[in-house]
Amino acid sequence: MASFPVSNTTLSYIRSMALVNAGIVLQEGKTQRVLSPSGSVLLTAELPEAWPQQSGLYDVHSFINVLGMFKATTPMIEFSDTTMTVSKGSGAKVHYRMSDPVLLAKSTVSDEKVKKFRTDNPAVSFVLSDQAREQLHKMARLLGLDRVNVKIENKTVTVTAFDSEKESQHGFEYEVPESDVTFHDENFTTDITFNEEHLSLFFEGSYTVHVGKWQYAVFNHLQDPISYLVIIISA
Repeated sequence: MASFPVSNTTLSYIRSMALVNAGIVLQEGKTQRVLSPSGSVLLTAELPEAWPQQSGLYDVHSFINVLGMFKATTPMIEFSDTTMTVSKGSGAKVHYRMSDPVLLAKSTVSDEKVKKFRTDNPAVSFVLSDQAREQLHKMARLLGLDRVNVKIENKTVTVTAFDSEKESQHGFEYEVPESDVTFHDENFTTDITFNEEHLSLFFEGSYTVHVGKWQYAVFNHLQDPISYLVIIISA
């Protein structure tokens, strides 16, 4: 098998996977999915280049650090059945042993299971800008806010961060501009809550958020082929 060059984009996507789960399985091909340990967040990413073979990574952070040793140039990987050899094509090499994918089965989701999560019939879609998402996360950390609520009523979408134990304490509120909201169902209303920690795992950037009569919401990145399915903790 020819050496596989790890592009900066591929590396950045692998970093985003590491935020969701420290142990992952990279599947052969472009489509990669990672499930969080709690089962509450499912990341799907399309790599720019097809990954050559199934690779179990028990500690993906250490793998990222190995690739970082060759950041002055594009890291190259040669695959065997059990090992990835990372180099810059010549000189120093790192032999990185892969983990058995069976041991990391809980971090993966089958195509059949993914098909059970409908995403083609949202009631409301709205844009959560990078600036608003960053403000939400920063205020949540600053004020100790552990929940994020999305309230949709009277054709208005309001995103609020609050403390689940002390709801009368600090809070942060963001009303999504009307121009950034699309109602597919004019009569749809909802009041749903997420764990703020789950939303903090996202790849940087703006997202289109799809909400429906589901027990989850879908966050599609506006520029990159990355999406997150996040389970609602209350509605």
